[in-house]
Formats: sequence, structure tokens, C-alpha cells
Amino acid sequence: MYMKKYIRWVSRTLKMCKVERLDQFRISFDLNKFAQHKIDRWLEFAVARQVQRLELDLLDGGDLPQYSGSCYNFPVQHFGLNDYDYSAQPRLNKLPPLLHNFFKSLKVLLFKSVNLTGEVVEFFIYNCPSLEELTVHASETLVNLQVVGPSVKLKYLSIWYCIALKSLKICDTNLVTLSTTLSAARLVLVNVPMLIELHALGFPTNILDAMLSGISSCLLSQLEVHKINSDITIFGKHCLFGEIQDSSTYHAQEICLSFGSMGGQNFLRLH
Repeated sequence: MYMKKYIRWVSRTLKMCKVERLDQFRISFDLNKFAQHKIDRWLEFAVARQVQRLELDLLDGGDLPQYSGSCYNFPVQHFGLNDYDYSAQPRLNKLPPLLHNFFKSLKVLLFKSVNLTGEVVEFFIYNCPSLEELTVHASETLVNLQVVGPSVKLKYLSIWYCIALKSLKICDTNLVTLSTTLSAARLVLVNVPMLIELHALGFPTNILDAMLSGISSCLLSQLEVHKINSDITIFGKHCLFGEIQDSSTYHAQEICLSFGSMGGQNFLRLH
């Protein structure tokens, strides 16, 4: 009932809106694939007004991912993406004028509980010359993602709770902050001289393996803030502490390890 009321309210509001341009367009409500058509129309509205900040937050209750198989699917056909290959080469000039202007104006992009592939995410990254901030949260279809090349303007990247993610590669970019969930995913960072903040969430058996296998000691030494968060047992906590203490590659100004256990939370901060 609340979903239907919200959909009617948004649709009615957009019909009354006469502005030609938007700085921000944000949808934040518990919506899923059953509202696919309506959300598609709302996105078309935002695209037509060359929105600079586009946020689609469809988390259940504002916190939890939608049930498996029920996420809203990003409508690639409405963005003309099914007519182009998804190579890393920019395709901005080949897009229709409406989409060209939208991609050119976009600065911030946020998707939560929205299914989209790595190819679609990469298309945004390589074809939005002003895009500086990108968040993908709880996408079930994001498997591999590569952010490569000095032409990429992205500064802040967050990839959270994407359960199908296998690899995340960032190379030759000016990224400043990276936040990600590490489970089975392999993280590779190469030549990211501007990176000063790394936030990682994962389990103790794979946090360091996933991170250190793809990160050089030189890169670790340039980090100013390095945060690892893990929900583990007391026993696991001591094991991970041992690994951290034996590592000489951590020179961050702030290292924050946050652990959950039966006895509450334990924190370690090194400055």
C-alpha cells in the first residue's frame, strides 16, 4: 500500500514540475522490480533535465538489500546502452543529443539495490567527463569492474555488498577514496598516486589476502586513512591482530580495525 501511494505521489509531483534542469534527483524508498516501469519513467525525467546528481536508493527499509531476485534492473535500453559496445573507449559523441548532454553533466551517481553489470558501470565511468563520485550498493549482477586510465575523473568510489563481485581492478587513475566490501572478490590497485583513503569490509580469512595480494607495499605506505571492518569471533580477532602486527607495510596516519564479537565491539587505532 505504501509503495503504491509513494509511486502515485512521485508521478504526480513530476507531472507538475516544469523546470528544464535539475541539480539533483533522488529517489529513496523501498521499491523493487514490480515498480520497474514507473522508475524507468522517473529516470527518463531526470535524464531529460541533465541532472548533475542522480541517486536511486531502493534499499529495503533504508538499510537492507532487496530480496534476492527482486531488485530493480537498470534499464539499459532507455540509455541507449544496448546499441553500443561496452569497451573502455569513450562513446559519448556517438550518443543521441539528449543522452550526450546527460552523461556530460553527471557528477554524482548512486545506485542502491539496483541491478546493473560491470559493463554498464564502466560505461558511466568512461563516458561521464564530470563524474567524480560513484556508489554501487547491493547489486546482484555486478561481477567484474575495471577502472583504468588517466582520463577517468572519478575521485570517490564505493562498491558495497555486491555479492556476485569477483574482481575489482583500479589502475592508472586519480582515485582519492575507495570503499569496498571484500568477500570472494580480488582487489587490484596499480598506480593510483592520489589514493589516500581505503575502507574495506570483509571476513578475517580473506581481508588481508584479498587486499595485499593486489596492493604493493609502496601503495600501502601512501595511505593516510586505512580502515578494515570485520564481523568475527574473539578467536578470529586475535588471529587477525597477529597478522597486522607482523606486517611492516602499514604506514597510514590512521589505521582503524573494527571487530564485532559476542562481547561487543573492539577497536584498534594507530596514529
